[in-house]
Amino acid sequence: MTSFFLCHNPVGVLPKGCVCYVYHSGKPRFLAGMLKIEPAGPYQELDYTGYNVLFRYVAGDGIEQVYLLLVAQNIDRATTKLTLALQEAAEWYVACLSKADVKKYNKNSQWSFFSDYNILTPSVQVVHLKIIDKYLLSYPDGVKTFDNMKMMEQFMRQSLGHTDIQLEVGNHNVIDRSTFHK
Repeated sequence: MTSFFLCHNPVGVLPKGCVCYVYHSGKPRFLAGMLKIEPAGPYQELDYTGYNVLFRYVAGDGIEQVYLLLVAQNIDRATTKLTLALQEAAEWYVACLSKADVKKYNKNSQWSFFSDYNILTPSVQVVHLKIIDKYLLSYPDGVKTFDNMKMMEQFMRQSLGHTDIQLEVGNHNVIDRSTFHK
């Protein structure tokens, strides 16, 4: 596995929702913020531009967590290899979490990337946060929160250039109330 590093500034304050930064020293070099999405608490609307990877992590205690790894600095200005490197960084971060979970809960954790909306919209994921009834759209160049499906589909047509055929049928990844702490 390539070299990833957790970055914490002991005198700085991380932005709200950001748990750490991940730096990749290999090619492509990048610095990405790891945001923990917690819809059970006061939810912060997301509207970021940049390459990103969205994934779920189920700790040894069975509590589901949603993370967003979002590029803050694309040092090498990479495009094609960046998504794969972000996926590797997510896998590395999960391995770090998992080691602590096994010690704490004596049970292995699970994790996965969210499935794409459909085969006509690769690298586009829709997550329905049922606990607050919001939709989270992750696409190659950003991530954004919507109040309803209609607004999200309108954005997908107007801003992302998707057609009615591409949006006709799609998969929503659902995060339910029962999987989060209150």
